[in-house]
Amino acid sequence: MTSLRLLACQIEIPETRSAAARDKHLDQLEQKILAHAAPEQYDLIVLPELSSIEYSEAAFKALDQLEEPLAGPSYDMVSDLARRLKSVISFGFPHRGARGRHISQGIMGPDGGLIGRYDKIHIAQFGASAEAPYFSAGESLLTVDVAGFRIAPLICYDIRFPGLTERLRKADVDLVIQSGAYGRDFSYSSWHAFARVRAIENQIAWLGLNRAGAFWGGS
Repeated sequence: MTSLRLLACQIEIPETRSAAARDKHLDQLEQKILAHAAPEQYDLIVLPELSSIEYSEAAFKALDQLEEPLAGPSYDMVSDLARRLKSVISFGFPHRGARGRHISQGIMGPDGGLIGRYDKIHIAQFGASAEAPYFSAGESLLTVDVAGFRIAPLICYDIRFPGLTERLRKADVDLVIQSGAYGRDFSYSSWHAFARVRAIENQIAWLGLNRAGAFWGGS
């Protein structure tokens, strides 16, 4: 029977409002993952939404310093880590591209090369989420094959739109890796219900991954 060895990293992310703070966090994150994973131990390692930076409006106001091109500091760290561990890694970063700034999830292959990038399609603007002034919506879904399974990333608020998951079901996706930044505001309790409903109505396995900390958690 085919199996998927998966490491879901509910990580705590410190205050990052400068490039230096972000880069220090990325260095520490690499060491934390290396402490929990050996080469070829996992087929897939998943990190939360915007795993390279703090999720807050204060950090978003500093995006001129924190945003990255596709081949930026997050790419370099994860590329090195993927090669060392011989694993596929899904990682979140604020990407500055040709169509603006996006909340992106990159998928890095075990050879250290990028397999693909998903830009969050639905931008959240309520409660603890204040993304609309800072980020543009993505346009396309992404599927990748890992260890015989078809896998697709979604990001946080995307879960509220059933048409996205239906499209993934029609693409024969086996597992959705939904990376989020779910703060404990009035809407926090709803995301588990959305995940269960989307998984059940489409008969797709589901990973809902949050960041760690007293205000976050609950993956």
